[in-house]
Amino acid sequence: MTRPGLCLIRVNERLGVHPFLRETNVSGVYPALGLAYLAGAARRAGFPVAVVEAHAEDLSHAEVVRAVADQGSRLVGLTSTTFNWPVVAALAREIRQALPEALVVVGGPQLSLFPEECMTEAAIDVAVVGEGDEVIVELLERVEQGSELAGVPGTLVRVGDEVARADERPPLTDLDRLALPALDLLPIRRYRSLTLPRPFVSMVTSRGCPYRCRYCSQAYVGGAHREHGVERVLEEIRRALEVFGAREIVFFDETFTLDRERVLAICRGILDSGLRPSWDVRTRADLLDDELLAAMREAGCASIHVGIEAGSERVRRLMNKRLDLDKGWRALTRARSLGIGTRGYFMLGYPGETGEEMEETIRLATELPLDWASFTITTTLPGTDIYRDARSSGRYPSDYWQEYSLQRCSGPPGYASTDFTAAELEAMLRRAYRRFYLRPSALAAKALSARLWRQLPSTLGTALEIVRQRWPGRA
Repeated sequence: MTRPGLCLIRVNERLGVHPFLRETNVSGVYPALGLAYLAGAARRAGFPVAVVEAHAEDLSHAEVVRAVADQGSRLVGLTSTTFNWPVVAALAREIRQALPEALVVVGGPQLSLFPEECMTEAAIDVAVVGEGDEVIVELLERVEQGSELAGVPGTLVRVGDEVARADERPPLTDLDRLALPALDLLPIRRYRSLTLPRPFVSMVTSRGCPYRCRYCSQAYVGGAHREHGVERVLEEIRRALEVFGAREIVFFDETFTLDRERVLAICRGILDSGLRPSWDVRTRADLLDDELLAAMREAGCASIHVGIEAGSERVRRLMNKRLDLDKGWRALTRARSLGIGTRGYFMLGYPGETGEEMEETIRLATELPLDWASFTITTTLPGTDIYRDARSSGRYPSDYWQEYSLQRCSGPPGYASTDFTAAELEAMLRRAYRRFYLRPSALAAKALSARLWRQLPSTLGTALEIVRQRWPGRA
């Protein structure tokens, strides 16, 4: 008896209209790690699995549907953020029309935030709320057994004209139980970033975040903080180097250095194993110290990404961004002295922020020892405290993101600030980038950067790909 197959799809976000997607498509296309985890879980359970990476391969909906049909899988799985939800819903409709016998399963942050609303899309059979690693295997097993799908914890299932919601599924506690993500099913050499050598591999060594910044939705980080053990991390590093030939490993943990002793143990393990990876991490600047940075650099850390967000202490308090800036400043200075690249992230136009405070943010970015800086205009994202504040203040007469999920509107709800126009905020954003990158010291540092020159061929190739995709016929 042939076991039911699973075909997982990453939609082509270039087909969307949301401005956030356009910005993301410029900064890079990274491995679909969430789908790789699901594929790894299903494959370990013995089910046939395929992945259609429509974003990295720049596929149309018609091309995706043909690829799915060729696989002949019983279950078709898609993942959705809020921003690409309209694209996911449209593709689900095309799959339903072309493959009426397939079971269409959709998960991801959007489904965790608005499961009932998303299930009004008739093309979807099952919505997954929360982490799907165990859910997808249980669904495949029930299909194989001919059992009812309703009742699998963490799902909403269409049953006739009704939708049956099962109990919530608690977050996974032992991450080391998870199968290795099936990176071999992804087109690794198709992923690109303007600032990374190719090929590169992304990894997560933990899930969740203990912090409660008011601009962030916890649906996007997966609940309580949990970590992989040191040996599992070392196993994935070895595989990235030896199997996939990764020239760099990108750790996408929300806060990589939250557990200081674990990071030191990972660094010792890398050195003891003889591995020589190049890697970069995302963390808080005030969760770094001299000993930790020295160990990370010796073990191959090439770059650290930190969220500073605002130059004003008052605004950081409004954000609930409890950052020890003095400690962070010292850590960034030390990192730079060790040859670790430093990248900072900043927000402009936070609710209640003044023009003078935005200028303070820009000034801080230029004064901090940073090699790169990224600036964004604050948006009231779904599931965040600042969106709930906007609702309670009467700014939105109805729940905008609920209406968006019901496909009654499209595009962003507007920037978070009510004190400045969109044109004023976008002018401030352009000013921030000019002030940071057109400084003589910044230009000189880029010209003298050995890392930048080493990866110049990769960077130029990536830039040409972006031009071809965004402006066909111009490259």
